[in-house]
Amino acid sequence: FILFFTMVVVLDPPESTLRLLRSSLPPSDLAEETAKKLSLSENGESPDEDALEVLSYVASLASALVTSNDFDPSVWTESLSPYLATLPRLRYNDEPALAEETIEKFRVACEKEATGDGGDSEDEGDDFGGEEICNVRFSLAYGGKILLHQTKLRLRRGHIYALVGQNGAGKTTLMTAINNG
Repeated sequence: FILFFTMVVVLDPPESTLRLLRSSLPPSDLAEETAKKLSLSENGESPDEDALEVLSYVASLASALVTSNDFDPSVWTESLSPYLATLPRLRYNDEPALAEETIEKFRVACEKEATGDGGDSEDEGDDFGGEEICNVRFSLAYGGKILLHQTKLRLRRGHIYALVGQNGAGKTTLMTAINNG
C-alpha cells in the first residue's frame, strides 16, 4: 500500500511588489491581456490562473531579493527570466530584449521603493540651499562586523553635521572611509 501526498503551496507575495511587477510589464496589448486575465472578467470568469501564478511567484522571488538587499541586475535577470519567459511576448526566443527591459524596470522600481528613493528624492535639502557635495548609498564593515548597510549619505556645503555614537560604534572608521573615498 503506497500513499501519495500532494502539497500545494499558495504564494501570497507582497501586494506592493506585485503592483510594481504589473506596472513593469511592457506597454502593449500584453499588458492589457494580462490585466484582463488577472482580474475577474465582466462575465464573472476566473482570472488566468497560470499567468497569476507566474506573476505571484516572480513577485515572491523579487521580494526575497529585496529583503536580502540584492539589487544586482545579473542576479535579477538570472532569477526571474526563466519564469517571465513563460508569459506571452516575454519569451526569450521571441524578443529577448523585451524580457530583460521588463526585469530591469521592475528591479529599479523595487530598489527605489526599498531604499525610499521613490521619486521625491528632491527632498527638503533643496529647501535649505547649499551645493550638494555628497549623495551616495554605501555599506561599511570593519573586522567582519557590518557597521552600515545600504546607508544613504547626503551632505551639502555650508551645513553643520554631527556624528554621534558610543565608543566602538565606528565613528572614526566611517570618517576614515569617507576621507579615503
